[in-house]
Amino acid sequence: MALTKITKHIVHGSMLIQYKYAASIAGTSSGTADTQVGATVAMTPQYADSILENHFSGDVHAGTTANGGDGNHFRLALYVNGTKEYEQTELMGGPRGGHQATHHGGNGNRVYANSVYGYLYNLRQTVGFTHNMTPGNTNAQTSDIRLASYDASGKTMTLSNGFLIVKEISIGITSLSGAQ
Repeated sequence: MALTKITKHIVHGSMLIQYKYAASIAGTSSGTADTQVGATVAMTPQYADSILENHFSGDVHAGTTANGGDGNHFRLALYVNGTKEYEQTELMGGPRGGHQATHHGGNGNRVYANSVYGYLYNLRQTVGFTHNMTPGNTNAQTSDIRLASYDASGKTMTLSNGFLIVKEISIGITSLSGAQ
């Protein structure tokens, strides 16, 4: 679609307004509470109806023989202004014995209950997501990445090579469709 200038500040069609990023996001978490790792990205939208597009990629590493364990899994979350906006769960596998979201079914479903498929240590996984949001205002939006373990005994997860990009994209004079 061609861009058509309507006034000094309104453009019909999509357009990249701002682009900010944080590189070298790294850190560890060994508790069940979400722990912030790396730098934040602060962006003040120029237009209240803009879309903020968040992209993240990185590597997660699950423990060593000393602090790894069987049946553990982790989560990675995007927080905006201190509130969880998006979450990826069951990184590095799922809970011991499986459940409806794992590849080997739930307890007593195709595999005997509480079966163990190895240990979660010295494993590495690439993670990434794209998440769009409409803040609906021109207040500063501060984005950060947080890690946590689902295991109450505090297994350690390490994030390295993280890269968070936040883009403001205008929607122009057309209205958004879908749930907001």
